[in-house]
Amino acid sequence: MGDFTLFVPPLVFFAVGAVAAKRLGSFSRGLVVAAAVAVLSAVAMLPVAATEAAHLYAEAGVSLLDGEPVQVDSTSAAVLDTLHPVFIVLHLLFWLPGLVLGARLGARADPLNPRSSQGGVGSAR
Repeated sequence: MGDFTLFVPPLVFFAVGAVAAKRLGSFSRGLVVAAAVAVLSAVAMLPVAATEAAHLYAEAGVSLLDGEPVQVDSTSAAVLDTLHPVFIVLHLLFWLPGLVLGARLGARADPLNPRSSQGGVGSAR
């Protein structure tokens, strides 16, 4: 699970940040959109990680966080590992470059809807 949750989401956040920044014409707006998607993804990931932690504990008696045997003999202790600061910070550190680089790339690209000199959207010819 760690490979998927660490390495796939930054690619998605990169794409979201790039498209949002290009579409909205601003690095900061692209970054905000990508950050919102990352927060929602983290919220969605935690229940999945908790379920996986409970399954991993039941099958092998180890922690999702580090793969070591759990000292406290309970499924809830294994599930609480998903709320451990190391688990959360590690994910954020891996996810952050995708957000920033995607928004930066999108901001550098030409906007999808360039404005004409009259202040409106460019004419369709």
